[in-house]
Amino acid sequence: MKLLFSTFLVLSFVVIVSAQNTTNKQLLGNWQYTNQYGTSTLFFQSGNQLVLDGVPASYTASATVIQVFTDGQYWNYPYRLSGNVLSVTFPGGSVVNYKKNNSKTSSNTSIKGKVYLLNGTFCSYSGSSSSYSSYSSTTKVYFDGKGSFQYKSETSFSSNDGSYSNDGNDGVSTGRYDIKGNSIVLYFPDGTTGYADVYFKQDNGSISEIKYDGTIYAKNLCD
Repeated sequence: MKLLFSTFLVLSFVVIVSAQNTTNKQLLGNWQYTNQYGTSTLFFQSGNQLVLDGVPASYTASATVIQVFTDGQYWNYPYRLSGNVLSVTFPGGSVVNYKKNNSKTSSNTSIKGKVYLLNGTFCSYSGSSSSYSSYSSTTKVYFDGKGSFQYKSETSFSSNDGSYSNDGNDGVSTGRYDIKGNSIVLYFPDGTTGYADVYFKQDNGSISEIKYDGTIYAKNLCD
């Protein structure tokens, strides 16, 4: 009985390793995503090494998740492979559809469009209080990872005479954005242009804090 159980474990391990090897072979090569802002390149050099937009990293892959190892920890990237299309879900929920590029493209290709690195909801908060009144204001900005954003403000005020609040549901505005180096270009609906700075990045390259007009907007301020 013990021998049969050990044989079963060995065979199971062989099947798992074989499935992983098949998955890794399907991922090997150059994958590209292009939109109006530029091109992103995902290059699987081997079964455990990849390069994303010129940044190398170690990885492992199952049939549904790519685990990228950076700075001592793994980051999970769920994915779906259908023919020559590799759909990768980035942290924050944005999905990038890479297409297989069979030409010999350098993994160090200069990347112009990196809007996918900025996705999710960012918030700023300000407030004041005294013995007779209090005021708070929160601005929320949602970046879709594809070049569009939405923003709204929520305010509340209270005093001995009463209170007032505005949840911002009637004040949602939309715009477009681009990333150039460490600057974020914001194209507002009224035709004006603003510039924000990349204030903090995660180890995987995604942006988690930005600074606009002297104010910090961060994902963790939305909690």
